[in-house]
Formats: sequence, C-alpha cells, structure tokens
Amino acid sequence: MDRRINAFLAIAETGSLTAAAQALNVTQPALTKTLRSLESDLGAPLLKRGARGSTLTAAGERLLAQATAMRRAWRSAREEIRALSSGELERLRIGAGPAYHPQIVPELICALRQEFPATRIEMDTGVNDSEMPRLIAGEIDLLLGAFNGQAKETIGRHPLLEIETVIYVRAGHVLGKSRAVKAAQLGDALWLVYKKDDMVHARINAWLATAGCSEARIVVQVGALTSGFEIVAGSDLLISGPRQVEPLARRYGLVPLKIADTIWRFQSGVCFRKASLAYPIVRRSLELLDGICGLAQEGRERRSR
Repeated sequence: MDRRINAFLAIAETGSLTAAAQALNVTQPALTKTLRSLESDLGAPLLKRGARGSTLTAAGERLLAQATAMRRAWRSAREEIRALSSGELERLRIGAGPAYHPQIVPELICALRQEFPATRIEMDTGVNDSEMPRLIAGEIDLLLGAFNGQAKETIGRHPLLEIETVIYVRAGHVLGKSRAVKAAQLGDALWLVYKKDDMVHARINAWLATAGCSEARIVVQVGALTSGFEIVAGSDLLISGPRQVEPLARRYGLVPLKIADTIWRFQSGVCFRKASLAYPIVRRSLELLDGICGLAQEGRERRSR
C-alpha cells in the first residue's frame, strides 16, 4: 500500500502525530510532510488541528473508511499469494474464549505440532467481541468463541459447540446443595468474573433482573479462567462459565448450580479469514476441531445421563 496511506492510518488510529511518528519510527516533521503530500494530492485537508489535538475532517473520515477497507483487501491478497507460493504458514495465531482455551485448543495444538512441526503456534485468550478486530486485521488466524452478529464478508464461520452458561461454586457451598436455584436466591451473592467476557456479565445481570435483583456484585476480576476456579474453590464466591468446562471445574472442587431456568445458550465455533483457507494448516485445524469438539460433546452427554 501507498506509504502515505499507511502514515494517515497510523495518525487516525493513534489520534496523534507524535504517537504515529513513534509507531512508524519516523520523525514528526517527516510524518507531517507525508501528510501534507497526501492532502495536496487529494485536494482536501484531512486533519483539523486544535488546542486539544487533531481530529479528522469530513474528508479524513471518508478516507479512513476507504483506507481501512484497502488495508484489509491488501492483507487478504498478500495472504492468498503467500499461501499459493509457499503453502506453509510460519506462525499460526489462535484466540480462544473460555469454552475453548482450557482444554480444546491445547488438544488442537498437540495434534497440529505432529503434522506441522515447522509452524510456530501461539494461543491467546479472549472473546469474540474484543478479538474480532484482531482477526480481521490479520493479527490472529483462528478465533474460537461465540458467534455474535453478522459476520464480515471476509470472515468465515465454522460451527462447533452450543454453549450453555452456568454458575460454578465450591462443592460445599450452601447453594450447591439446592435442587433448583432461582435468580432471587443470588441477590446478595458476591461474584468473581472473567474480565474479558462483558457479554456474559450482561446476560447474567439481565437474568438477575427478572427476579428483581440488582446487578451482580463483582468483587474479583481475573484474566484466566483457571485462576478464577482456584479462587472460587477457596471461597463462597460465584463464577460463571461454559457447561463445557465442567470436568475442569470439578478438578478444582467446583460444581455447577442446578439453575431452575436457562441463563444463556448460544452457538459458537471458529472464525477465520476466508483467504487463510489457502493454508493447509488452517484447513486441517477446522477438521481437527470437528473431531475434538465432537468427542467432548459425546463425553458430556454420557456424563449427564
């Protein structure tokens, strides 16, 4: 892409000429000169400078939308061409939500390491709402979690699991002995939450509201589900999580509450850039995930009988 467009995008995304110059590793006068060249070529100012910094003009806003689309198209084309020429992906980056990162993705990585030893594999935790921009931008290659909203034209979806949100407590918790816990019983409860999953928090608050309860009283936030399980095991805190991680929760001495009604059930799976299907490791990942998730679902159904 035109270096002037890349410079403009850096300015628009950082909101500062100084920050953009640092990100691009150029001097601020050089960046200003590049911006002026672009403005001269387009025949319109792109930034409006004020006492509190710079903001985009109407022309700048229009260019930002077009330039962002151009960058996505360029990255997609580059990805497809590289796949055609080499067939190998140097690095596979996976983002995974709480239903997937504790057990399913580790099993996937072990299988991929056997078949693609030359590829470096990285996993990060997160949920689709926060990680989708990174997938679109090419910063991660596979994103496992909830399917929310309409997928972008460049993004493919492969369904894997229907997720049910449940509440876990330590095995000796008084609520853990109840046969049918209702939302009204949790009005005074204290919660530990997985801080990256705002959508689940909103669903739980909506469920509590049906019983006239106020929002969940959050006293601890963690960035790793297993850390949350460890803390809840030694306290009377509540933590929400997918039904799929129940075997892991039980290893920490936790049990799911027997809820009188369903809190939230939703479809989930893996999202990917369609262009990345040119890479054998991406196609093989989808095949392996089908098998891994199928076995996990069968095991859960056997335990529930």
